Amino acid sequence: MLKKFFFIAVVLAQCVFSAPLKAAESCLINVINPTTYNKILDYLLISRDDVSLYKKIFRAIDAEDFKTADKLVGKLENNIILGHALAEKYLSRGYKASYDELKDWLAKYYDHPQANRIYNLAVRKGGAAGLTKPKKVSEAAFISGWDNKDIEKRTPAEKEYLRRQVAKFRKAMNRGKTKMARLVLEQKRFRMLAPDKYWDDMAATLAMKYFVDNYNQLAWQWGVKASRRRTSGTAAWVAGLSAWRMKHYKDAASYFSRLAKSKNSDEWLVSAGGYWGYRAYSRLNQPKQARQMLKLASGYKHTFYGILAGYQLGLPMNYNWDAVAYLNNFDSYDYVYELLASPSIRRAVILIHAKKENLAEDELRHGYNDMSEKQQEATIYIANQFQMHALAIYACNYSKDIGSEKSYDGVAYPIPSWVPASGWKVDKALVLALARQESSFRPEAQSPAGARGLMQLMPNTAYHITKDVSIKQDKNRLLRADYNLELGQKYVDYLMAKPIVDGNLFYMMTAYNAGPGNLAKWKKNTRYGNDPLLFIEAIPSSETRIYIERVTANYWIYNARFGMVNPTLQQVAEGKWPVISRD
Repeated sequence: MLKKFFFIAVVLAQCVFSAPLKAAESCLINVINPTTYNKILDYLLISRDDVSLYKKIFRAIDAEDFKTADKLVGKLENNIILGHALAEKYLSRGYKASYDELKDWLAKYYDHPQANRIYNLAVRKGGAAGLTKPKKVSEAAFISGWDNKDIEKRTPAEKEYLRRQVAKFRKAMNRGKTKMARLVLEQKRFRMLAPDKYWDDMAATLAMKYFVDNYNQLAWQWGVKASRRRTSGTAAWVAGLSAWRMKHYKDAASYFSRLAKSKNSDEWLVSAGGYWGYRAYSRLNQPKQARQMLKLASGYKHTFYGILAGYQLGLPMNYNWDAVAYLNNFDSYDYVYELLASPSIRRAVILIHAKKENLAEDELRHGYNDMSEKQQEATIYIANQFQMHALAIYACNYSKDIGSEKSYDGVAYPIPSWVPASGWKVDKALVLALARQESSFRPEAQSPAGARGLMQLMPNTAYHITKDVSIKQDKNRLLRADYNLELGQKYVDYLMAKPIVDGNLFYMMTAYNAGPGNLAKWKKNTRYGNDPLLFIEAIPSSETRIYIERVTANYWIYNARFGMVNPTLQQVAEGKWPVISRD
């Protein structure tokens, strides 16, 4: 795993990445340089000796040498990150924390990211009475995905009825039992008690299931029904798709246009509505309306359909790769005092220098929504400086989600310095695009299913492409960035060479996400008329549909960062399959 540097002997303007490429040459901001670090130590009244002690304390706790850790804690003069150290100890498998220890921790450190875990552990040991509740505790939803406020006027019996019916609907959908799901929605009592927006979302989900099962008329009927109140963007989307597949282009254009003009839907869905609206109006030979749809879609330049729309309009792929501080003056050290007004940033800086960057990342993410805009911008660059790429991507998306015009593309689409063990053998932009979606560039990422590392490889997959039995014995080798990238690019090359893929970008991504078996099944059973875009939208798995579009957008944006326009963009814009040459 790439070694991270914490005491940065660099000037403020030094580049983070060591192998710049064209547009990627821009230097990124190092918020915590030696001067700022010294100012922070002085402000927090913490000595370098204490920072060194914290390093030793964390090492001892990691080794489950709790006696040594306790002795070292006794030597501390500043307790700024003691809460983190104690949380690591109390949550360790090798330590059995007492109820009193947990209770005392919550009283002092209820605002820490570990507070919910500590609280739950304490409740299991001795009950909730007398415990300080975590600062950020989310009320459990009575019905998963529903806001409790939306059903607060329902009686307990009515709430329980709704909960049972929603569970019945979801179970039916998971099993492909559309009739059972439909009967839930058609119950008069359920229709009366369920809030409109949730009923519409459920109806849209049913409509989408009908669509991917190739029942166009039923998909259309339920999509239209769910669209009447205009609460569900998905409903308009599936109504448009089903009309398109039935060649009812006027109806398709109407619903796609409605979605493209929506103010409350997800940008990926809105841009999709715009681009498909362009396609529908083009079929109707209405170029003016078609162009209007492209303009609407092109406003979302980080999305799959937004990029396609911009290309169709001949717009340059303009992204901001430079390090731009919109709110902070990083040439002046006055920003340090703004930083230190945030408890999360104070603790994170010391955690970073105590070589606990994972805890620092948790701290910054936990406190991000409570920060001022200046602190949030500084956090974006702190995350980038110390290769907390998942946090950086989250923070950039948050900035975008709240309607900000600020753009931190150089941070949101990083070029980490990791290199595959044998060098780059597969298109670097493609590997980065996959890693960004798979793990947000977290080498230590592990999924519940067992996928590991940057490229989220299953140990069995790694063995299949290497025939190395030792992988099964030491699965954690996949957490090494260079090794994981090496196997990841081998797997991409392996998939590209399979006859069922044959260099097709969309097919490769489908196989990477869902497996070659599902790709074969979906190619055979899905009605897409050799239309590459309809193939994506008609795939039965919503996860795979989203995956293809996210990774392809990443791929095109990384190509833009490297100063290139990838041929696959032109191919898709022309209605062709995107094919990558393996020569």
